[in-house]
Amino acid sequence: MAKCRTIRVEIREVPGIPDIGANRDGRVWRITEPRRNGSNKGLKVPYPLKPMTNKALGYQYINVYGLDGPGTQCVKYVHDLVSSAFHGPKPDGHQVDHDDGDRANNVASNLKYRTSGNHCQKHILERAKKLDPQKVQSLLQALANDVTIRGVAERFGISPVTVWKTKHGYYWHQEWCRFNNQVVDE
Repeated sequence: MAKCRTIRVEIREVPGIPDIGANRDGRVWRITEPRRNGSNKGLKVPYPLKPMTNKALGYQYINVYGLDGPGTQCVKYVHDLVSSAFHGPKPDGHQVDHDDGDRANNVASNLKYRTSGNHCQKHILERAKKLDPQKVQSLLQALANDVTIRGVAERFGISPVTVWKTKHGYYWHQEWCRFNNQVVDE
């Protein structure tokens, strides 16, 4: 007969969401009473939940049922649950930031609360490190030559969202204007 090992994991309840907990390594758990004949009355057992990934944004999430009443379902992002369990409730005007930029890395030590402005500024600086005016011109030229957005993103090591926003002038607006022979409003 095989021996079972017991592994102890600290699971903290997520404030405001009954029966959901999180641990430091970024996993989310459902905490329920076992379905047995009452021999373990009052004992709660954690079951790991498998998060899904929002393909457009790259964030992991779970569906929570019954939070807003019977028969309701709402989406909760794993990074919000873990940071709420380990860093307390999110302050007004703040967002959860993945410190290393990896949206799938939901380890508690990687998550920080930042104001919306600081969070946005951090991402602008990260994009500026990956792209310069010459790379933006190459990116726009590749898109003009019918290379797919995903293909350009892989080639330049950036997200498809960044490629799309650069293509449409949301990022690197001045270079976009020059490429499209428009007046640069500097």
